[in-house]
Amino acid sequence: MVTRSLTRLRHGRLKRFKFIWTMLRPVYRSVIRFLPGFTVAKKIGPYGPFKLNRRFAFSNFDVWGGNHNRGFQATVEAAGGKSCVMDIGAHIGLVSLPLSTVIAPEGTVYAFEPATANGAYLAQHLKSNNVSNVEIIVDLVGDQELDSVVFFESSDDSGMNTIAETGSHRGYGTTNKRQITLDKFCADRGLIPEIIKIDTEGAEVGILQGAVETLKLHQPIILLSVHPRHIIELGSTVDDLEQFLENLDYKITDMDGNVVRPLELTE
Repeated sequence: MVTRSLTRLRHGRLKRFKFIWTMLRPVYRSVIRFLPGFTVAKKIGPYGPFKLNRRFAFSNFDVWGGNHNRGFQATVEAAGGKSCVMDIGAHIGLVSLPLSTVIAPEGTVYAFEPATANGAYLAQHLKSNNVSNVEIIVDLVGDQELDSVVFFESSDDSGMNTIAETGSHRGYGTTNKRQITLDKFCADRGLIPEIIKIDTEGAEVGILQGAVETLKLHQPIILLSVHPRHIIELGSTVDDLEQFLENLDYKITDMDGNVVRPLELTE
């Protein structure tokens, strides 16, 4: 109750004192290292509450799905009753956890998250909430199978880990990760994906190129977060992305169902 009240103050009436909260954050995170393990109950948008790591005690996930995460609720709603859902760029589970509550009883959410810190929080959150229908995949996803791809990742949780050079400018560490394709992943497991959510800071073009056969065969719904600058860094354009999807008979719309043009495709 105390945590919830402080969170409301932090993101409500006292939001203007952002500099104070910025100073207090590292103090809080230093203190919790020496306390016995515990979780905090947090709603993610209208879903939950879920038990999350205490690090996120003052995160305002109640409003998750606003601004550039507007596809969140549409993703969860589209997954209702589905058996095979893919969350590519699963972060700490902010989409996978709600998905786990709406898919078919026999269904599975495949949560792709290559970043070490994100993956650790994701695994903890699944365990804390007794979620057994989400499987974590720690590989990158791209246009070809590779043993080693340069990946820029934060030492702690972050939604901005990327294979684009932008990651080095943020001061993220450089690691090497194995990369797989959705075509091979689905073929090897005999999967028929119905929903594919992608939020990968620029890797979206490569991910789709590595899923051509899967998309042709099964025409899953794709909920795509587009990062134009990252895409350009990686040698492609948003125009290329649009043409690729149109060639596969996909219609590109925003969250309201309106057809959009390339330059309107922003995260």
